[in-house]
Amino acid sequence: MILTIHEEDVQEVTAVKSEGDGSPVDHRFDPYRGRVARLSRGGDVAGFAHLAVETWWEAKGPFWKGRMVNGLEVPHWHAVIRKNDGSWEYEDTVSLAPTPEEIDQELADLHEGYFDGRHGRLRMEWLDGDEAKSILNEHFRD
Repeated sequence: MILTIHEEDVQEVTAVKSEGDGSPVDHRFDPYRGRVARLSRGGDVAGFAHLAVETWWEAKGPFWKGRMVNGLEVPHWHAVIRKNDGSWEYEDTVSLAPTPEEIDQELADLHEGYFDGRHGRLRMEWLDGDEAKSILNEHFRD
């Protein structure tokens, strides 16, 4: 049996998660990388968010000799929002192919202290020390 693969039959992946060394680092994310924030609406605590920053790569070429290019760090949000019944709703948000303008807007929102999720625009207050560790352990364990 002979298997023939034609390049036009191969679907190209636009973004592939990559692990390892040599990743580009966007130092503009450094003040927020791995941090936890309290989310509020109208002064009332609405939930908490954790920001992970991940490197995503573009796959080029056919799968049998492809390469990863154009690495880009993107924000990956994990949030828990308190529902009316007191339970928590989990939200996991990552943009798979953000434009440079979208990254700039995300950084501006971080700097201004805002989180935009399924529940609308919420105010963020960055937490530190024991309070941040406690929230991280309670809501964002692996």
